[in-house]
Amino acid sequence: MSEDEVLFNIKESNLDSGLRGVPVGTCETSYVDPLEGVHYVGYPVEDLVNLEEEDVVYLLLNKELPTP
Repeated sequence: MSEDEVLFNIKESNLDSGLRGVPVGTCETSYVDPLEGVHYVGYPVEDLVNLEEEDVVYLLLNKELPTP
């Protein structure tokens, strides 16, 4: 990967104002709840820690866990 390689294209519509006016991005694949913790595609991270890495990537790309 070169220093000049573009990794992401972000549109202004993907930004929210937060952190005292500093723009922050939004994410459709994960969220953080102060009481329930971090979730990927609706699954608590605690339920995903014992999965294979490939299964978590599949979940993030397809929004469902792979079938065995």
